[in-house]
Amino acid sequence: MRRRPAVTIVLWLCAVAAAAFFALPLAWMLSTAFKSDAEVVSRPLALVPAHPDTGTFRAALDIVPMVRYTWNTLLLALLVLAGHLVSCPLAAWGLARLRGRTSQVMRLATLAAFVVPFPVVMIPQYLLFAKLGMVNSFVPLVLPSWLGNAFFILYLLQVFKSFPVELEEAARIEGAGELRILTSIVFPLSWPSLAAMSVLTVQSVWNDFLSPLLYLQDQSLYTVTLGLQFYRSSHNIEYNLLMAATAISVLPVVALFMMFQRQFIQSAVGTGGK
Repeated sequence: MRRRPAVTIVLWLCAVAAAAFFALPLAWMLSTAFKSDAEVVSRPLALVPAHPDTGTFRAALDIVPMVRYTWNTLLLALLVLAGHLVSCPLAAWGLARLRGRTSQVMRLATLAAFVVPFPVVMIPQYLLFAKLGMVNSFVPLVLPSWLGNAFFILYLLQVFKSFPVELEEAARIEGAGELRILTSIVFPLSWPSLAAMSVLTVQSVWNDFLSPLLYLQDQSLYTVTLGLQFYRSSHNIEYNLLMAATAISVLPVVALFMMFQRQFIQSAVGTGGK
């Protein structure tokens, strides 16, 4: 059934309005980053700066070591991502192919771990890492990712359950083991889902404030969220410099999403349809 032109136009207008609504904060951040001190407080407020000033970015880097904080966050995100890429697909594949009561128990345990919020386990986990002498390092932020993430395990479980068993049986007839099946069949077929998981992982690490605040004490280890908060609490807030530093911090995440946008949307649509 063909869609009427009027309905198509209305849907496009709604999509454009929704996109503009969500893009407005980002546009305002970039606009403020290029404004001078006088323009920031001038009335009426203008979205486009009259005299764009790129010096705010240099000044922001002089006040806040955003390059150092960005590198720390990037390193932390890569380590967490490596842990998720190793642990979550293996756990999800095992749950997808387990049968009987054991499978049900394991799935319920994974679901229970998913619904438990982080503040519930925050204090016991901190005490554990404190007794091990791992506070003020990246270890408490990275190690849990190598033990799996309940959300991504359940997410990949739905993807792996849709794979036909005949592919595995044909591979086993050819003499392939489980590791060969994973690397040659499962991972290539689930590439969009793994790419979406990677984007979500990096985004969550980049935006995380509570965990770094809990474990990191040395300023040389700060992430971008801690660095921006440190600037706000230690200096008189100059909003153009703050927005410039924020723009520098969000640029890698935006670039990552643009690179994997197609795979992310493909995975979201495919998993939702299943």
